[in-house]
Amino acid sequence: MKHIKIKPAAVGVYLIGFIILYLPAMTMAGVLLYLFCLYAAFPLVSLAFFLIAYFRFRYFEEFSTEHPVKGQEVSYKLSLASEANVPGPFVSVKFKMISPDQSVQLNDIHTSLASGEVFTHEYKIRYPYRGIYKVGIDYIELQEVLSWISLLPPVWFRTFYVYPRIIELDAVFPNLQNVVEASGYGQGILDDYTLFKNLQDYRPGDSIKHIAWKKFATTGEPVVKLYEKTSWPGVEIYLDLRREREPDHKVLEREDCSVEILVALVKYFLKNQIPVTVHAVNGGNNYYFSGSDNSYFDDFYKSTINLNFAGDYSPAKVFLADMQDKLINSSTVIFITHRFDSEILDLVYHSMGSEVSIFTIINQSDMDTAEKQKEILISDSFSHVHGRVIFVNSMHTIKQDIEA
Repeated sequence: MKHIKIKPAAVGVYLIGFIILYLPAMTMAGVLLYLFCLYAAFPLVSLAFFLIAYFRFRYFEEFSTEHPVKGQEVSYKLSLASEANVPGPFVSVKFKMISPDQSVQLNDIHTSLASGEVFTHEYKIRYPYRGIYKVGIDYIELQEVLSWISLLPPVWFRTFYVYPRIIELDAVFPNLQNVVEASGYGQGILDDYTLFKNLQDYRPGDSIKHIAWKKFATTGEPVVKLYEKTSWPGVEIYLDLRREREPDHKVLEREDCSVEILVALVKYFLKNQIPVTVHAVNGGNNYYFSGSDNSYFDDFYKSTINLNFAGDYSPAKVFLADMQDKLINSSTVIFITHRFDSEILDLVYHSMGSEVSIFTIINQSDMDTAEKQKEILISDSFSHVHGRVIFVNSMHTIKQDIEA
């Protein structure tokens, strides 16, 4: 059984001693026979006491909060109690601690309990990154005094979901603000064929299916129908989920910064009734969210726990594929990336003067000062992308950098 451990070696040692003492005890009376009887009976008495102690053993766990937030230090208290009137067992406790960086471990406990004793130990656990944390007991092992048998009572651990910070923006950087406002908080790029706008002369490349044939029959000049653009969604956001190395504290902080930039933007747009769509692909899983007002934010916020960084799948390629498949309705696109990516910058460049306005927010939180300055200088040298490439210095400057 998975909750019972028997140690054959300890049993074997006892049986050898039993055999060695048996013959002399049977041929001699007195003290030797008495000692043999004690030797033979002691395991049964020990096992009986152990079973009583096992069924009267209790443990209690207490967390200072059931809903930890990122960066918070939480108190975790474990109490082991023997409620039996016999000597308590030897107790070993191994903890389960699964966190995004796998660096936090709780020290095992090895102790013995006297009758009626309560052993208490308190740990301080910090949740430095967003993600899923599994905290609590992996197993408790109660061991009988002769070490013949161990029993493992049922145990549980807690799963905590730690979400990113919510940063309230009062505005976004001017170039983005101007484009969003000019497009009427939601101007799309696809034609809405239910909303006729006007006619214009046919030009090479125009679709012949939109030629006004009655007008052509009357005037002999080909003209095409123009339609109003779709009005939903207002902003498309592409989050870069690439991860180029095993996560350390710098990588995890950088990824949290990208997610918090995303949360801040989505919160701002939904609060201002600007429809927003989020795309994120890591090569294995696709993340998608779409909402039009503040009532969608809670669902979005909880769903960010499913944003997993992995692989090397470029958000620029995702965007181009979506454009080819006509899945992009909005005229405003924002990339959030932690790379100075030439593919994304090229998209920003070619969007100048087109019906799609593309911006990129570059998260520099894990770079040293020299790297940050180099990227900013390179960006400044390309006047055609000026104001459409925004740098976020660290997770502590998200608000000021996006509003600037």
